[in-house]
Amino acid sequence: MKTCQASVLIVMFSILLHGCSTPVKNDFRYQLSSSYRVWPAQHEGDVKSSKKLTTDEGVLLPPNPPISKKEPVLSIKHIYPNKLAGSWRRQLLTIDGVGFTPGSVAELCWPAKCVILDGDRIKLNTPQRVTISLTTGVKDEIWRVTLIDAQGHRSNTLKFEVYIPGENSLSQSSSKQVLQPDIPRYRFVGEIYGESNYGIQKKEPSFFKKVVGLVTGETKLFTLQRPQSGYTDESGTIYVTDISHQAVVVFAPKGVKPILWKRIDNADGRFKAPVAITRGQKNEFLITDAELAIVVRLDSKGKPLGIIGKGILKRPTGIAYDRKNGHIYVADTQAHAVKVFDNKFRLIQTIGERGESPGQFNYPTHINFSHNRLYVTDTMNSRVQIFDAEGKYLKSFGKRGINKGDIPRPKGITTDGDGNIYVIESYYDHLLIYNKEGQFLLPIGGTGKGIGEFYLPAGVWSDSLDRIYIADMFNGRIVVLQFLGESNE
Repeated sequence: MKTCQASVLIVMFSILLHGCSTPVKNDFRYQLSSSYRVWPAQHEGDVKSSKKLTTDEGVLLPPNPPISKKEPVLSIKHIYPNKLAGSWRRQLLTIDGVGFTPGSVAELCWPAKCVILDGDRIKLNTPQRVTISLTTGVKDEIWRVTLIDAQGHRSNTLKFEVYIPGENSLSQSSSKQVLQPDIPRYRFVGEIYGESNYGIQKKEPSFFKKVVGLVTGETKLFTLQRPQSGYTDESGTIYVTDISHQAVVVFAPKGVKPILWKRIDNADGRFKAPVAITRGQKNEFLITDAELAIVVRLDSKGKPLGIIGKGILKRPTGIAYDRKNGHIYVADTQAHAVKVFDNKFRLIQTIGERGESPGQFNYPTHINFSHNRLYVTDTMNSRVQIFDAEGKYLKSFGKRGINKGDIPRPKGITTDGDGNIYVIESYYDHLLIYNKEGQFLLPIGGTGKGIGEFYLPAGVWSDSLDRIYIADMFNGRIVVLQFLGESNE
């Protein structure tokens, strides 16, 4: 009897101490803003109030498994009419295709901006046909339409012409040359901060804790502090290196809260300065630690598997993996070189040495391997160098300067499915975008905390859906953009 009474007292004490709450499973969501922004726009930094855009809408949900471009789940085949007379009255546009489902929305883009049409502005007639209601204004320009289903899958994009009645249309006029603003290519998706992305809110401590003085005030939420770079896998799980937390922070789409990987071995070893992460052979993860001067190997659950480069690396920062030949490329910043390891983790090649000539480096930091090319940010030489898979120098671009497109302090680097190159310019707080030839296309950024602004950004990476992730280091967040791709001609 006394034992039962003691057990009851223990349970009551636990409830008073911790509160009577049941753990709630919260799926991951991007933290959103009340603004819908695209780049470029007719007015740079164009912002449209977007109260209807909520976390319940598919266009802003976390990453989904990749969709095969050869066999799209959602596809537009025809739109008609393909020419609309510019008007302030509502007009109907019919879209035929496959895979149309309830809850789909239409993304409508013209040179000035993009908007989402939902609710009574889009009607699902059949799985092969939807009708949207739109107003165009009296204009003469090219518009584009994309459908997005409730799971966030995007269709291909088709274009149609809006013309001014009584005048020659764009397609009919060869003498009338009007410079149109660029079609938006990037859309703001959301931000990643920490526990708030799982819907976790600050909690008041229990009554008993307040009475006995164990705690005061609210319980703080876990947040990113100094994110460096990251990786997103095919399931949509996001892995972020945080040098302040000295850990890899894992955001799983179907999780309860962020998970921290801190161990580097089966003893008491811990990360000190994790910088970059990528996936290697057999789905293991490779993480550089600049202070420990090693590459740490972890399995898919964060269990330590071993280390690479001990006694060989001086200050490893960027890392990339070539799945075709199993090579691991590591930017060794202090050694002014990129070191290459084989699939048995043996050093097989050193690319570069200190200098300013082609193929030489001056404190290289981040690297990326894609499209059978190795991209290296040669930070103190203010340029990006490109090599083939064997380490042969191919070309470089970038220079010191104060104009947009110059890269006095390049850091993170990645590419998208079209081969466009993304470079973090940390000195002026920009994400700079170049085509695959290294020709400058577009800047996004500027110093600040708002949408499209950064404060000492570090790394950048992309996923299979062409989402672009920016480690906005001193704002303690990951900013996510969607590359809208090239429209069919």
